[in-house]
Amino acid sequence: MKPIKITETNLVPIQIALNAANGKSTAHTLSRSMDVLTIANDAESRLAALVGVKKMLAGGRATYRSGEALPNAYKYPRHITRLCLERRSSGWFLIEVLSGTEWNSGGGLTLSLSKEQDEVVIKKVRSQYTIQGSFL
Repeated sequence: MKPIKITETNLVPIQIALNAANGKSTAHTLSRSMDVLTIANDAESRLAALVGVKKMLAGGRATYRSGEALPNAYKYPRHITRLCLERRSSGWFLIEVLSGTEWNSGGGLTLSLSKEQDEVVIKKVRSQYTIQGSFL
């Protein structure tokens, strides 16, 4: 699929991509394009909190999987939606929309950092503590 910039003006193409992936399934799937906008905003907040430097946000990725955890007694697999988002210099882009089946595990948002972003986060965290025995 061609990457789609996640903005309010692109809600229709995002909805078309969701409909194509989900088919007729609606329960446990991500079926509203406004929810994708909310997920991108959440990913932006979480990535900015980790990295802290706005110019370093580009290159981050976010994966979202729909659905809540179900009890073990739920005996049927359910249809879910999986999104892959990528942060570029101009904002978040929807890279991929996939449909799949899951049993009882819950969904949610997962961030993936670039190597450079990882180094910034590690440096930021390490500046907040010292190692015992290294008093200067």
